[in-house]
Amino acid sequence: MRFIINLTIVFDPENKLLLLKNNDELTVGLSKPAARLLTELIKNNKEVLTREVLIKRVWEDYGFSPSSATLSNHISELRKAFETAGGSKDVIMTISRIGFKMDAEIHPELKSIKKIDQPPSIDIDMREINLHTNKNDELKHVPLLSKKGPRNHVKLASLFILAISIVVIFVITLKSRNKEPALIFTQDKCNVYALNNEYGYINAQNKINNILDKEGIECSNINSDVYYMEYRARNEIGKMTFIAVCNIGKNGIYVSCNNYKSIE
Repeated sequence: MRFIINLTIVFDPENKLLLLKNNDELTVGLSKPAARLLTELIKNNKEVLTREVLIKRVWEDYGFSPSSATLSNHISELRKAFETAGGSKDVIMTISRIGFKMDAEIHPELKSIKKIDQPPSIDIDMREINLHTNKNDELKHVPLLSKKGPRNHVKLASLFILAISIVVIFVITLKSRNKEPALIFTQDKCNVYALNNEYGYINAQNKINNILDKEGIECSNINSDVYYMEYRARNEIGKMTFIAVCNIGKNGIYVSCNNYKSIE
């Protein structure tokens, strides 16, 4: 999934590119560490991340031993890339003696799809975490979750990155095809579908309702499809609950989709 930053710059994590929105001809390539660093900043947008946390998540968890200067150099790389792509380097702020913070308006790049009677097929590909890369820092595992419909599709979510102690490494492969999402319950005008059942549906309704309440989403007012998934990385205790809420317009087309997550 690509991310739109401040409505003008698009970040493509898979291809490690920054590009001007609506103009794919102007692209700026990023190094692998810089792409991981930007992913971490986007994932924690508007939150201060210490140097120690960034060094661990972007390098040490991949088997590298960088210095603080290495982090500073890649922050500079990102700022120059934003300027080259036509954006502002100020989206990445330096917090004196602490670390860095991304301060931007960020939206996942989603495409509207026509709502049909039955939910379209879901391809789910959850990758195992590999904490040890080789010296070439090659990507090993990448998660991809996509929603496909006839002639239209929308990527609901990808890069499910556990925000506890590691930045995961992934590679795109296919594990399951043509798997239908299961309707697990209906809450007023919201239909809630499960994209996986790896952890079962016990307490799922309470978890989902808690997230909806926290985010101020009122199922009594707007027709919506809610997609639910739980994800736990190997060797990690924490579990992430992910939901995507897609509001349905009068013509049966999704007018907006927003992603939310809760980490236990």
